Amino acid sequence: MKKTLTYLIMIALICNLLFGCNKALPKPEGVTLLDFQLGESSTFEQDTEISYPLDGLLGIPKGDTNPVVFILHGAHPVEDVTETRYYKGFEYLVRHLAENGYLAISINMNRAYSLEPIEGIESDRAYNIFKDYYSLLEKANSGEKIFSYDLTGKANLDQINFIGHSRGGDNSLHLTKTLKEQGNSSVQSVLLVAPPFNSPLEEAYTDIPTGIILPQYDGDVATLNGVEVFNYVYLLDSNRKTPITSAFLYGGDHGQFNTELAGRDVLFTYENVTYITPTEQQDFLKQYATDFLNHFNFNMTTTDLIETLGNVAPPRYPVDFMPSIRLPEEKKLVTPNKNLAALKENRPNLLVEYAEMSIVPTEDTIAPFNHPYALSENMPLYRISWQDNALELTFPMKNMDFTSFNYLSLYMANNPTVLLNDDSTPIAFEIELLDMNGHKASYKLDALKDSALRYIATPIVNVFEGMDDFSPYWKAKYYTPLSTQIIPLSNFSNLDFRGIESITLKGISSSGSIILGGIDLY
Repeated sequence: MKKTLTYLIMIALICNLLFGCNKALPKPEGVTLLDFQLGESSTFEQDTEISYPLDGLLGIPKGDTNPVVFILHGAHPVEDVTETRYYKGFEYLVRHLAENGYLAISINMNRAYSLEPIEGIESDRAYNIFKDYYSLLEKANSGEKIFSYDLTGKANLDQINFIGHSRGGDNSLHLTKTLKEQGNSSVQSVLLVAPPFNSPLEEAYTDIPTGIILPQYDGDVATLNGVEVFNYVYLLDSNRKTPITSAFLYGGDHGQFNTELAGRDVLFTYENVTYITPTEQQDFLKQYATDFLNHFNFNMTTTDLIETLGNVAPPRYPVDFMPSIRLPEEKKLVTPNKNLAALKENRPNLLVEYAEMSIVPTEDTIAPFNHPYALSENMPLYRISWQDNALELTFPMKNMDFTSFNYLSLYMANNPTVLLNDDSTPIAFEIELLDMNGHKASYKLDALKDSALRYIATPIVNVFEGMDDFSPYWKAKYYTPLSTQIIPLSNFSNLDFRGIESITLKGISSSGSIILGGIDLY
């Protein structure tokens, strides 16, 4: 670094004394918000100096020793990296987090995304920018006067969290991985808001509590790349030690999380759909971020996590969303495979098909069903369809011991690409467990109350329309994500969980079709 931290501190002091570079914003009871400009810092890339402003918003709670949240904005149109301030678009979130006991700081990431004066490595620039903000906060927390507000003892730097919007999400994962590789274990969680992945996921992926928000009508990251983290964990990382959650936000778009981005997304547009309002979208992020952060910073239980983020949108949320969760204490009970003979499904109006989701059209045998997907490995799935009350599908468990677990989870989706499903006839079925003593107990799932079975209407389109060199490839135009439906085992009464013989899906609705990605225990 050309400008040392000592020089930065001198700039900050001069700014504070002469020009009032820390401007206090209107504050709620007990909360202080600062809009600060602390001069510039710089680094060198290929013998070229890369300078960047140290501007931001700081939300300061009333109490001391607060968990810290760094908020990273995304890459958006910039005329001048020193004048365009997308970090201000998260003032509402900074304020809300401070009200809830977090020292929140939204930082200026413009230079990380800039191609001037030279094109650099985005994740490296992001790390250098973060490191300067972190160093200033660390000094201020130790008693040095960096900001116009005394931050002595305000931050618990052993509890660092990231919230990253758009490419800020990608960089949040990179930062977390870099810090862990350096032996810094302070990062508690990462929340990715409509993230892309501009580099292979494996380069940024790390085992840290992770949340993902996927706006349904994302007009920037239209492929909903953020779900790849969840796909990767569910399919490929059986040794993961920390939870991951996701939220498919109905009616959301990409830009409205940031108040500095005016208007709807422009890169990709949706016709004849209903968006939620910008205020609803921002209120959703405030609530989800708080629920998510609280779990990993204030020692909440697994039950709390499932009840707040794991099954259905709690009433306190302003809008609806489809939640998913994968916990580390997982035991896979059912993984789709080609051996359909192992399933007791000899019924004339019941069709069970093995299929795979793939980025290769000729291997995408689950099409036209469309779950956002971009992993190189194919995803194994069952397509289960029935008519005339024919659903009775048994998965043998062979006297399996369930006593170490508390929850049964189905990773599934309503299949909107067949005529058996529509809005007017919600599908429903029972999950029946049979124990070694012949006792049975069941739990009802239906599309009216269970988010994983929600029907999402969609036309079927030819992805290769107008491309004469390609064969037609029919897919649902709108995504229907697979999501988890978690059922407490306590809902299955009078069973001996020391030996479960089978799990059976039994139809309640006379017809229907679902996509099943797996059944698990937690």
